[in-house]
Amino acid sequence: MATKKGPRTTPRQLAKRGQARADRTQALVIEETIRCVHEEGFAAASTRRIIERAGVSWGVIQYHFGDRDGLLAAVLDHGMTSLVDALEAIIARAGEIKDGRTRAKTLTSEIWAVLTAPQSMSMLEILIATRWERGRLNAGDLSALGATWARVSELLGEGAAPPAAIVDLLSASAVGMMVTQMTTDVPLPMDAVQQAMASVIADRFSPRQRRRRGT
Repeated sequence: MATKKGPRTTPRQLAKRGQARADRTQALVIEETIRCVHEEGFAAASTRRIIERAGVSWGVIQYHFGDRDGLLAAVLDHGMTSLVDALEAIIARAGEIKDGRTRAKTLTSEIWAVLTAPQSMSMLEILIATRWERGRLNAGDLSALGATWARVSELLGEGAAPPAAIVDLLSASAVGMMVTQMTTDVPLPMDAVQQAMASVIADRFSPRQRRRRGT
């Protein structure tokens, strides 16, 4: 009895499978680099160490990223894209909240959580350690991030204060806590500071406070 053969795999299907494997490998190496920088510090995140943690060969790094600098650039690009996506999701949820104070507190709390997450902390540490990488940040990502921050400002302040000042207050406080955490092995009270900042911003832009300022 003849064995029935299954459908033949086309070159296009093979190409798609190959691309899917390549995408998974790139994602694995990028995520492991983020974890390595966060857990062990930038100085420890050598190519050899990343290879060990990711379970890949040097050839894989060369093929997908070229060298360590290319890998770091890919990590930053991935981080920027993820940051914009996370902020957009927060904006969408917060935009449904009618009460201004509740909306401001929700925005501040959720954005703080994103900015102090391991991925953001790793991005910041890479940027601090390698200033030259800043010039390799994708212009489109930077533009998208700027537009997203502007939308956050509008939701937070509703025109009550300069948008840049609102964003600077929120981002600078989170970045300051991240830098401080990098200098010590003792966990900082991130949650308490996050709640305090959320209350400060929420109170600043609540309808009652705006009436007091005559805005």
